[in-house]
Amino acid sequence: MEIKECPKTKEELVDEYNTLDPETRKLLECSYSTVADTYASADRLEELRVFCSKMGMKKIGIAFCKGLRKYGEQIDAELSKDFEVYSVCCNVCGIDKPELNVRQVKDGGVEPACNPLGQAAILNDKDVDIVVKCGFCMGHDIIFSKNIKSPATTIMVKDRKFKHRTADRF
Repeated sequence: MEIKECPKTKEELVDEYNTLDPETRKLLECSYSTVADTYASADRLEELRVFCSKMGMKKIGIAFCKGLRKYGEQIDAELSKDFEVYSVCCNVCGIDKPELNVRQVKDGGVEPACNPLGQAAILNDKDVDIVVKCGFCMGHDIIFSKNIKSPATTIMVKDRKFKHRTADRF
């Protein structure tokens, strides 16, 4: 059910926006500026490049799923033209699911585990300005988001059924 009643008055919200801390204010201004400059003429990756440039960001972290490695690598290659880029795959550090006492997709054998805590730790250590999430498993994205220190955006979600194009469901 869509919620249409705002818990704050319009005046309270306008005041809140107009008294944001400087970092959040810059995010707000650059987001509106990026939309205005690229409206319907740029894809998400191009918008990201413009936004990061406007923000003065130099270091971008990319956290990607091993199943979408080719996309992670392509995003890295594109962004590396203009930024210092650090990419980290979900199975970094070589942890297996039995070590975490979690359910495997298939019984028997050993499956590598996704490691959103490790991905966040690595990118936090690199002190990146922004993180781009690419194809995380459901839940792993939430764990990652709770542990990353930098602002983060999603460029692609994992949707195995619809070949990572969730909107095709509708």
